[in-house]
Amino acid sequence: MKKLIFGIVFLSPPFLKKLILNWFCGAQFGRKSSIGWFSSITGSLIIIGDYSTIKPLTLIWCDGEVRIGNYTEISSFSVIYGCANFRVGNRCYIGPQVWINVSEDVVMGNGVGIGPRTMIFTHGSFLPYTEGYPVRFGKVIIGNTVWIPAGVFIQPGIEVGDNVLVNSRSVLTKSLPSGHYVAGFPAKPIRPIEQIRRKITSRKRDALILNIMKHFTSFLNQVERKVKITNSDDNAFSLHLHGKDYLIGLINSQGVVPSEFQENTHERMIILLNNSDWKPSSSKDKMMIFNFTTMKTSYSKDRVFGELYLFLKQYYGIIFEYD
Repeated sequence: MKKLIFGIVFLSPPFLKKLILNWFCGAQFGRKSSIGWFSSITGSLIIIGDYSTIKPLTLIWCDGEVRIGNYTEISSFSVIYGCANFRVGNRCYIGPQVWINVSEDVVMGNGVGIGPRTMIFTHGSFLPYTEGYPVRFGKVIIGNTVWIPAGVFIQPGIEVGDNVLVNSRSVLTKSLPSGHYVAGFPAKPIRPIEQIRRKITSRKRDALILNIMKHFTSFLNQVERKVKITNSDDNAFSLHLHGKDYLIGLINSQGVVPSEFQENTHERMIILLNNSDWKPSSSKDKMMIFNFTTMKTSYSKDRVFGELYLFLKQYYGIIFEYD
């Protein structure tokens, strides 16, 4: 029966997958969660949080629990399998072609990123144990705010602390302490993460947001043939796309508002807000606000808003939660 349901879910269109899993497996799904084409999932308990997604062509087969937090993405062509539990926190990302063995528990905290083609094993053997060859079992636990980029190999029984950055192609053979940049084969701490991380003031964040905004305009020029972009001033630009006029701009940490926002002549306005005291005075219905002081935004089906939301997430690792 379990295999039959797994196969039916695999072949079903995305809008039916959650219904089937809920009916037959008691699966629980948060708001706007989704499972893509030719993907399927099974487990003794299935919980997928708000705004989380399993992309197309991904298979999750666990005999234990499958718990996926809010705002988490599992990319295409990934395989997660085994008899134990698979638990992932909030705002996590598992890249394409990731291979995760769950013979023992695999647990990830919040804000964990796993790069493409990374492999995580909780069981290692092939040659017969009864002939004297070794077998290794061990759960893998990954803390909060950890980036494990492309091509990393994690052996059974590894625990990674909080706030850790692993260099690509590293091999983790021993547990790693919190707060370090690690690299190598075997991976070992190279330096404290605070020596790599820049100190950010409100004004520095203004500059970083402006850099992102300029990069986004360049990105739109590449992916949208019909976009027309006009620089309004240093903190804003106008664009025409899909028959609508947009104004995208920064309200900086000093509360400086671009003059175009005050003129209020555009159909849609997207505000990158870096000031905790600023409040919209009028026409809030056509404003879409990315608040960098609270890391919150309001959900919108607007296409440009969606492009910017994904751009911030995929290119800069900035994940906004919806109000």
